[in-house]
Amino acid sequence: MRYVAKPCKTERAYEVIPETRMEIDAERMAEKLEDNGYSIIIKTPHIVVVRKEYEISVYPSGRILIKKVDDRKVAERIADEIYGVIS
Repeated sequence: MRYVAKPCKTERAYEVIPETRMEIDAERMAEKLEDNGYSIIIKTPHIVVVRKEYEISVYPSGRILIKKVDDRKVAERIADEIYGVIS
């Protein structure tokens, strides 16, 4: 999966945006994430918020927001794992 990872301007976080927009069913995405060890915090048709080692917001478009992370390599590792699960 090709994506762009950049620091969020408003908080200590990284935003990851896939180069190709995805269309993922939020319910199915939440099930896959939960099956792979993520705890579901919030689940709506528009966003799934999960926690493993970080709090992560995942959108049906494939956009990911990883909170409280400053390191690009950590953000990319998390994004690779998330995309591997939901793709």
